[in-house]
Formats: sequence, C-alpha cells, structure tokens
Amino acid sequence: MTAAIELLSFGFVVTVVDDQAAPGGRIFAAIETRVTHGVEERSGASLVSRFRQAGGEYLSRT
Repeated sequence: MTAAIELLSFGFVVTVVDDQAAPGGRIFAAIETRVTHGVEERSGASLVSRFRQAGGEYLSRT
C-alpha cells in the first residue's frame, strides 16, 4: 500500500489486486472493520485509510 500511495501522489491511477477479502494482509486482516490495539495495528489501519483517501482502487478476492 505504501508504494500505491506514493504512485497516487504523483498522479498515477493505481489498482491494488489482492486475494484477501479486505486490505490488511494476514497481519492486519480486516483492519478496517475491527478495533485496533497498539501502535502497530493503528499504523496498519492508518495505511489502509490513507490509501482509500488517496483514491486508489482495491480489488479483493482477485
């Protein structure tokens, strides 16, 4: 997601293709829909939030 956010900041159109059901990977699974605990989880949630705000497209289960 960090690379996607960086590309979006330069005006690229970005699509992230993921086999998971939601952003966050295995470590931060379902990070958008659960309560976060600790600095690391809040960082993961922030990353996904920044990606969404930047306007990237996310294709789940793809």
